[in-house]
Amino acid sequence: MADQGGLVGNPDAVPNLPKQHLNRRQMKRSKSMLQAILFGNDDGEDDTKSKNIRQTEILVDLREAVLQVARHFINVDPKSNNVLLIADYTMESHAKDHDNYVNVSRTRKRRAKALLDFERHDDDELGFRKNDIITIISQKDEHCWVGELNGLRGWFPAKFVELLDERSKQYTCAGDDAVSEAVTDLVRGTLCPAVKAVLEHGMKRPSFLGGPCHPWLFIEEASNREVEKDFNSVYSRLVLCKTYRLDEDGKVLTPEELLYRCVQSVNLTHDNAHAQMDVKLRSLICLGLNEQVLHLWLEVLCSCVEVVQKW
Repeated sequence: MADQGGLVGNPDAVPNLPKQHLNRRQMKRSKSMLQAILFGNDDGEDDTKSKNIRQTEILVDLREAVLQVARHFINVDPKSNNVLLIADYTMESHAKDHDNYVNVSRTRKRRAKALLDFERHDDDELGFRKNDIITIISQKDEHCWVGELNGLRGWFPAKFVELLDERSKQYTCAGDDAVSEAVTDLVRGTLCPAVKAVLEHGMKRPSFLGGPCHPWLFIEEASNREVEKDFNSVYSRLVLCKTYRLDEDGKVLTPEELLYRCVQSVNLTHDNAHAQMDVKLRSLICLGLNEQVLHLWLEVLCSCVEVVQKW
């Protein structure tokens, strides 16, 4: 579309969209590796100008990808109608990010998503349809739980529902690809490549015949470095929870702990399938969105100064 100058989105949807019309830009072809070795690289001012243009394009693409996802939530989930699409870059807003992350868990209610339809036959039963979100009132009985939906309260088979993990987040049908398939294309097809372009820009290429260079390797090292600062407490808690299946519902992991845990989980599940690093990165971005902590992860990565300078 960039080559053809295509129209992006709906121009009437938001008046201040950053890029509605894409025009083909003539870029100077970069030198090959052989040319750089033989003749050097003396582009000078032209090279700097080209890098600045590329940086601007990357950020504009990221902002447009975020806006597309945001507009999807506004259109699908009525509770998101009051969301403002104008970003707040002030330090006051930034300072509230961690508080908002923690406060979600303090106001949460235990909820579950229906896996199947359940017809109500008696007054004390709670009927629901597949994908309905039920507020759990009691789980004392292993097989029959008590819940509430649309002002009605009653019991239902526990095996008909799936508990939602809302320790640091809130469920919405707009982000559930089982309910809204469009979110998959928006996230994996639009947002993930935009985030990868940001992470990949400026990475130091390996020397001739050197090792691989991919944002996933940078994220792995940065996540390990962050938990090393408090390695004993973090690692012991994660091992205990995995070994003894301790309930962590009352514990909200910090963004650093959550990043480390998600990276390890992606490696564990994807290595068996011999998945490429691009696939791992997309899965990690989806986990960050599900946990509503992706913006905090980017901050964590930027704060790893030594790792950033290395890569």
